[in-house]
Amino acid sequence: SLIFGFDEPEILAGALLHDTIEDCAVDYDELLEQFGKTVADYVAVMTKDMRMEEECREVAYDEQLANGPWQGRLIKLADVYDNFTDSPTNARDKYIVRAERVLCLTKDDTQLQGAREKLLELMREMTSC
Repeated sequence: SLIFGFDEPEILAGALLHDTIEDCAVDYDELLEQFGKTVADYVAVMTKDMRMEEECREVAYDEQLANGPWQGRLIKLADVYDNFTDSPTNARDKYIVRAERVLCLTKDDTQLQGAREKLLELMREMTSC
């Protein structure tokens, strides 16, 4: 939130919980009960269907993000930004591809232009070293 300038509690909760369904024994209904529909929806849009083969899963995930609320794409931008800052030098290419995918998905989101610029700036810094 400090980097992208968004401080809405539901967006922050969605960001903190974004991997919960994928990584924990928690489902949408539990998030709905504990945090409400908006937060549960943000987490759901950030959740990949791990039952699918990887190639199909990634296409479906991108479509899900593209068709979901802009706040889900904001959370994805923040996730990619955070992952990029922690990426080992020998894995940078993989993170660049991920960043380019989310930048493509968010190119028409006027409310996300500042966040996109922050990610682009980080990419330039990290790849110029």
